[in-house]
Amino acid sequence: MASYNFRHKKQKKATTQTPRHLHAVTTGNMADGEKETSFSKLLLAIQETKDDLTKHIDKKTADIQTTLTKIESSLSTLAEQVEEIQTRVSTNEDNIKDARDRVGEMEKLITHLKDKTDDLENRSRRSNIRIINVPEQAEGRDAVGFLEKFIPEILGKDNFTSPVTLERAHRIGKKLDRPRPIIAKFLNFRDKEKTLRLARSKGELTYENKRISFHPDYSADLQRRRDEFRDVKRILREKGVEYALIYPAQLRIKYLETITFFSTPAEVQRFLKDIPTRGVALLINKHLNFKLNSVEKDQNGRFLLVDCEINRNKISLVNIYGPNYDDPLFFNNLIMKLATIGGQCVVGGDFNLVLNPLLDRSLPKTSLLSKAATALNQGMKDIGITDVWLNLNPNQRDFSFFSPTHNTHSRIDMFLMPQGMIVTVIECSYLPATFSDHNPIKLSWMADIPQPTTRRWRFKNYMLKDPEFISYMTTNIEIFLDANANSSSHANIWEALKAYMRGHILSYSAHKVKQIRERLTKLERDIKKQEQEYIATKKEEHLNTLKKTRMQYNNLCTSKEEAAMARTRYHYYEFGNKTSKVTYVTLVPRRERDAASKRFETLWERLQRDRALNHVCNQTNGRTKRHRRVTSLTRKHKSTCARTSVSFQERSSARRDAGGWLRDAASRSLRGNQGYIRNLRRSPSGTRAASKRFGNEMPTPPDP
Repeated sequence: MASYNFRHKKQKKATTQTPRHLHAVTTGNMADGEKETSFSKLLLAIQETKDDLTKHIDKKTADIQTTLTKIESSLSTLAEQVEEIQTRVSTNEDNIKDARDRVGEMEKLITHLKDKTDDLENRSRRSNIRIINVPEQAEGRDAVGFLEKFIPEILGKDNFTSPVTLERAHRIGKKLDRPRPIIAKFLNFRDKEKTLRLARSKGELTYENKRISFHPDYSADLQRRRDEFRDVKRILREKGVEYALIYPAQLRIKYLETITFFSTPAEVQRFLKDIPTRGVALLINKHLNFKLNSVEKDQNGRFLLVDCEINRNKISLVNIYGPNYDDPLFFNNLIMKLATIGGQCVVGGDFNLVLNPLLDRSLPKTSLLSKAATALNQGMKDIGITDVWLNLNPNQRDFSFFSPTHNTHSRIDMFLMPQGMIVTVIECSYLPATFSDHNPIKLSWMADIPQPTTRRWRFKNYMLKDPEFISYMTTNIEIFLDANANSSSHANIWEALKAYMRGHILSYSAHKVKQIRERLTKLERDIKKQEQEYIATKKEEHLNTLKKTRMQYNNLCTSKEEAAMARTRYHYYEFGNKTSKVTYVTLVPRRERDAASKRFETLWERLQRDRALNHVCNQTNGRTKRHRRVTSLTRKHKSTCARTSVSFQERSSARRDAGGWLRDAASRSLRGNQGYIRNLRRSPSGTRAASKRFGNEMPTPPDP
């Protein structure tokens, strides 16, 4: 304001002084006229300044007013536009709602018409079947005539009472590496149903060394919906759950006597999470120096943790079956349990994941790890355990599972051990997949091995069914008899022949076992080689060769299992319904067994010293028909010997009853019953008496 009002130089000098100084100067040095003139000028300057300010403010105010007017006009226009827009939006919303309702009705109508069309298409295909993997050009120019002969030949002519009649048949699809499927339409619907039923009952069907299959013919949309259940059906088969895929695309599951229907695979996946998984077990060799300390099981059967001692070395054995879906929580819990165990541990099983997709998959789709694999890798680093096979073979690739669905190989079966135990590992390798769809993995590590115990040799009865063995033994017996034809003692010849026959039987058995072992080893090598060839080439002929080799291996192993089962049946059949050692050890505590054994030995020594025993065994004309009485006395005698407390009167009664039992055994032996030998094995004195009667034909029994 001051710089605006006093613009002259003279006035600027006056402004440098306060009004008080100005008044003093003015009163002291100026006259009255000059004083009035100065005040007039000052008032005039103030008035001019006021006028200028007023004009300036009025101008600015007018500009602001003009701007406000324009803004008000614009706001009014905008308000009208907004109101119009709101009206339009409201109208559009109403129209959209009506359109949505109409679209919803149209979608329902389209879905209904689509389902109806699909149903009509599938109904028109009811008499059709689809035959897969028949070689190209096998039907020639007459596909109908070829199939009318082909179907009865494959499924059995006896199953068709009348000739199979087809309306038409042709191949579909483009020519690729694999044969195109054949579509065949039956004239009679019952013939079509019978064909599918027979194909399912026959199982695997082959034509020109190729596996063929019969399927119903569905529309493309329905077939896609049914194929979506393929993975869950595989899981149900692994779990042993009964299921059926019914028309059109519903999965019926029977579990715990309850039948449930599912329309989508997601519903089945949720259902499978509630089904406990079975199949985890540890088999311990009975000859191993093994002591069990504790067992911990998963409520879903996913893992089994055994705390034990092997050859007095404390170790934890863990067998797991990992979830077939991405579940990091399971592996986190497993790592926590392993961390609390400490010490030596061996973890093995089917992990259902790969630790490195690039190394552990034949055709990796991505290098990214799943959440479960990430959790397991991190846990292994935290507690210091490692993959044994990968540690021993860092520059090799091998696989343990083949997925026919994805046509890929993967390594999902592993052994994990602490880093400190790796130095004790002798071997870790994958074996050929002979029985299962997984390749077994073998792990051997050093431990203190006890000396093997010797077992008593026994002749294997099933060898008498071997014509080669009969011919071999007949030839050697004839050679022995010819060489000893001039011997005077028949008893010596008999004893020498028994030793001679035993030696040849052992030699023949060892030779056969060696042959079988060599053949099994060769088949295992062939299976391993053929697996590698199929992984590299993916050819159908290599897969067929692999299946044939596996079948030969299975047949050879089946004979071994049959022999083991025969030995088991013989062992338990010898005891019959009697109380055997297995039952005794299982049911009676150890302390009671020791006490009963001492009392039984004392009682049996008295029975052996009984002079009447020799008299009983030398009776040749004795007969008895009271078999029930003898059986009851025998049972009473055995129960008396096995009881925990035996009085003097009971022992005396047992002696008398045992005497009757032995007399009856001697009587039955005269009629050619081998029970005589079995019953008299318990008494050396009875053996001596029997030897006097029958000579050296009776073998010397072992001590009881």
